[in-house]
Amino acid sequence: MNKSPKLSNTASLPQSTGQRSEMVACEPFAPLSVFMETAEYRRFVQVCEATRRYRYISVCVGSPGVGKTKAAHRYAQWDLFGPLLSAQGMVVPPSFASDCPLPRTALYTPRPTATPKSIEQDLVLLQWGMQMIADAARSRSEEMQPRSAALCPGAVDLLVVDEVERCSHISLEVLRDLFDRYPVGLSC
Repeated sequence: MNKSPKLSNTASLPQSTGQRSEMVACEPFAPLSVFMETAEYRRFVQVCEATRRYRYISVCVGSPGVGKTKAAHRYAQWDLFGPLLSAQGMVVPPSFASDCPLPRTALYTPRPTATPKSIEQDLVLLQWGMQMIADAARSRSEEMQPRSAALCPGAVDLLVVDEVERCSHISLEVLRDLFDRYPVGLSC
């Protein structure tokens, strides 16, 4: 049985072959970006919070399609902060509200062809960009609030690396070196 979308408008178009073709306009539907907070997502949040707090290395595994990437995007608020970073390493001035939480989690997805050197460069740019976003938001917050109430967060304290299986053994050593040198939690 073929289920078609609910039709709200149809119109016939003339065809030279004598057949009718219909142009169909469908009713609006829920956006694909709807996110449901499941028990697994809450567990993912708990792991990320422990990784951040205690500066652990954590690994989240699951079958393809279960929502690991979506969970990471949601947790890092990447729909809000990700677009502020451009491909050239520049930072777009933030336009979010002053009461919005500052970025504390960076999300990184290595390219399939990434080399250890390119991963290291990408991570330096990512950390720099996230710090610039936090600094810009902090200065905006300081302009709007009395000095005593200004936010003073540190740099990014959790790095989530998505699709880490793309990384070679040497690239994984780059991530481990970053973890050893900086006070950052690492979730892969």
